[in-house]
Amino acid sequence: MNDNFIDPAKNPSTAAQQTLIELIRAGHIKKSAECFEEYKELLRLYKHIEKTETTK
Repeated sequence: MNDNFIDPAKNPSTAAQQTLIELIRAGHIKKSAECFEEYKELLRLYKHIEKTETTK
């Protein structure tokens, strides 16, 4: 993975994009349809993290 950690609690969209790129590079995602679905799930998860962190 990239050495630059993007905190999903502070920037969920960019964190989801970076995670998706790393999954593609690692060969875990091979079809474009999988990319879109995985991005939506990552973004949903990271937005939940962001919301959880801001309510503490």
